[in-house]
Amino acid sequence: MCGLEPTIKALALRRQEIGKKTYYYRFDADIPGWDNPGNFHSVELWFFFETLAKCWRPFHGQHYDLARKMCNYWCNFIKTGDPNGEDADGTKMPEWKPYTKETTFGMAFKTEGPQPEASGETPFMEMLIRRMQDRIKEEEK
Repeated sequence: MCGLEPTIKALALRRQEIGKKTYYYRFDADIPGWDNPGNFHSVELWFFFETLAKCWRPFHGQHYDLARKMCNYWCNFIKTGDPNGEDADGTKMPEWKPYTKETTFGMAFKTEGPQPEASGETPFMEMLIRRMQDRIKEEEK
């Protein structure tokens, strides 16, 4: 669990209260290279902006497929406020539901492709989210 996760989810729930949608994602693709870097800060930007070929890392076909789909989601969101839509070949991409109190969904961007997943918050995570919600409401006063 990332330390930012409860804050992001608390903000998503606050936005829901005021009628706004928030789309939560987790980037979990394999990143190749001699240094075995794992996922590191901002690594997903190569994918969102489809600039894998500008990098020295030996990306392969699945990485490029994931990058194309991530860029499609990003462009759809910029155009319409909703990331969902079709892939470049006209097939429908997996549905990315907004993160809400009722449906704690996010999109997992994995090497195999985007996969919707329910967060299934643990009691500890729920407590952290509630604490962050309280802090957000306090700051709004």
